[in-house]
Amino acid sequence: MVTSMRETNERRKRFEPGGNYFAGRCSDGEIVQAVRSVEKAKSVTEDALQTIHERNRRQYYGVHQLIVLCQEVGLVAADGQ
Repeated sequence: MVTSMRETNERRKRFEPGGNYFAGRCSDGEIVQAVRSVEKAKSVTEDALQTIHERNRRQYYGVHQLIVLCQEVGLVAADGQ
């Protein structure tokens, strides 16, 4: 398979910063759909992180309340020793 210098340069451009790797491979609709999929994935990830953050905060508060209760009933010294 022999490729011309022009074909080689076009392939090289696709992989350079600012080059369009998808040129000639995807239609505009496919690119838009891929961008929407990435945006949806980002949104779902942000929602999941927020949920995890809230759950961690509630668990941390629950552990704090358990320590306070243990201190009140004398299972743990109030100074933490």
